[in-house]
Amino acid sequence: MIRIFKTLFFLLLFNSTITFGYATDSSIKATRDLLDRLLSTYQHKDVFEFKIIPQDEGKDVFEIETRKGRVIIRGNNSVSMAMGLNWYLKHYCHCHVSWC
Repeated sequence: MIRIFKTLFFLLLFNSTITFGYATDSSIKATRDLLDRLLSTYQHKDVFEFKIIPQDEGKDVFEIETRKGRVIIRGNNSVSMAMGLNWYLKHYCHCHVSWC
């Protein structure tokens, strides 16, 4: 019985170390859904594009670029892409998004 628990524990631990911290297509979908909720009435939501970049030494990073009328926000996970979106809205669009 203990052997089964040990095996399950190591399988779960191994699985979490593989998937933790790595962005996937679901990260892009989560950030896109956030954009849709924040800017539901904004008619130019489609100018935003989200891309995944590799993780940099365990740090969360984002990059913002504008190219041909599109805003490209890159990040290593959904949280960093959301922070990039917030930074863009705050510093370029001069708008404040909050819970209040």
